[in-house]
Amino acid sequence: MQMAISSSRSRPDFQLKPWNFPIAIPAWKAAPALMCGNAVILKPASLTPASAIALTEIIATQDLPAGLFNL
Repeated sequence: MQMAISSSRSRPDFQLKPWNFPIAIPAWKAAPALMCGNAVILKPASLTPASAIALTEIIATQDLPAGLFNL
């Protein structure tokens, strides 16, 4: 079995998230995308926007290029 690993960025990761797991699912899906250097666009559920804002503030404290994680 062979595996090819590329360091080039592929495409943005657009995430529509449900209301029932407002922090867990975005964190699970955004972490691998950011680790690979892909941009993340998060659209939270209209019932839970505060959790998405909190996650965005947490990610903003990290040393990431501007525009890599968007709400």
